[in-house]
Amino acid sequence: MTYCSNCGANNESGTIYCFNCGSKIEILVQPSQQPEKYVEEVDVPQYTSNNDRMNKSIQPKPILKHKAGKIFAIVLIVLIVSSGASLLASSVQFEMQEDRIYTYGSEEIPIELAFTFDVSSAKIVFQFNSSPIEDIIKIEANFDFEARGNEKCSLEEFYDIVWETSETSVLFGVYQNEWFHWAMWDQSIITVTLRNDIVFDLDIDTGSGSVLFDVPEGINFSNLDIYTGSGSIYLDLNGSSIITNDINLGTGSGNIHADIKNTTIKNSLEADTGSGSLDLVFDDLDLANTLNLKTGSGTMVISSINSKFSNGITSNTGSGSVWYKLTNTTLGGDFDVDIGSGGFNLISEDITLLNNINWDIDGGSGNINIDIIQHHSLGSLITGDIETGSGRVILNLDMNSTIVPSNWECDVGSGDVSFNLENPIGYNFMDETLTSQSFDGTTGFDLFLETGSGNIDINN
Repeated sequence: MTYCSNCGANNESGTIYCFNCGSKIEILVQPSQQPEKYVEEVDVPQYTSNNDRMNKSIQPKPILKHKAGKIFAIVLIVLIVSSGASLLASSVQFEMQEDRIYTYGSEEIPIELAFTFDVSSAKIVFQFNSSPIEDIIKIEANFDFEARGNEKCSLEEFYDIVWETSETSVLFGVYQNEWFHWAMWDQSIITVTLRNDIVFDLDIDTGSGSVLFDVPEGINFSNLDIYTGSGSIYLDLNGSSIITNDINLGTGSGNIHADIKNTTIKNSLEADTGSGSLDLVFDDLDLANTLNLKTGSGTMVISSINSKFSNGITSNTGSGSVWYKLTNTTLGGDFDVDIGSGGFNLISEDITLLNNINWDIDGGSGNINIDIIQHHSLGSLITGDIETGSGRVILNLDMNSTIVPSNWECDVGSGDVSFNLENPIGYNFMDETLTSQSFDGTTGFDLFLETGSGNIDINN
């Protein structure tokens, strides 16, 4: 039987609505009567279902995990930047101005001098005494820079300064400490004063600073080597100097400027820069061995007046242009020029050959322009081998009453070839007057011109 919870009437089993009051009959289950059924059918299924839903709700989706990684990275960057900003804000900017003087005076004269500098963008100045001094070497180092830090430090905490001397050599070095990594605004100047009556073997090496070397007349060297990492080199040899061996100038990315007057170099002269330019002026230079010039991507500008190159010239550049101006210059060796993609320009006036030489001009894609102006005989034969990939070749020979014995071969990939021969009054060669029609090879003039798709113009 089923009892109505509203009116208490007794209804038959299975009745849904009470026959007495019409209320819906609710079946009251007594927990004490069926405890196992309650646990199994009500509690257990309900708990399991909630657990499943809970587990599903807390499982992160893959995209949420990706976003979480991004958020973590952003937070990490913010923390790093904030920490760096806080460190920068907490540090103070201070100026460092200190002087150091090193002097070396001895009865023994050191021949070998080595200088090594790692002083940011400092300027290194070499000079010679203008009046007699007792000190063989005097170094005045003026350290002037700005830096940041928690407190002002001593100079020795920024740089290691080495000053080592012996009876035959001197080593002076300034090295930046590795821990100091803040960018500095460096205006430091290190001035080295040398005695002018000593023949030094000089080696100068600097990381990023520039070297300024002004050599007065009459100063001689055994060797002169100057190298900079990224700074420029400015060298002036003002005359009456003798270099017993070599001059070597090198820089990683800086420029090289050299003005050499009335100087004798008994071996070779080399100048090499990675991406900087070469600007060289020779006036009355006597070079016994080779002139070797090289740049990675910089331009070469070489001017020679009244100079003598006894054993050849080599110029090599990756993508820079090469400019030569030779006036009253004597050549005793081959002229070899190799250019990646830049142009070549040569103007020569009244040059003299010590023997037969070859001019090998190889340009990758640039133009080649050669002007030879002669008022007197060359003295020997020029064999010209000119080649360029896609540039043009213009060769002008202006004889002005004298013939230039030459064999010229020009090979151009796709550019034009222009050969101009100028002398309206004829040519004098070995007491014989020749015309432009006389160049048949027997008189020392041959011409071979070739181009892939360009034009060839010959004017005489």
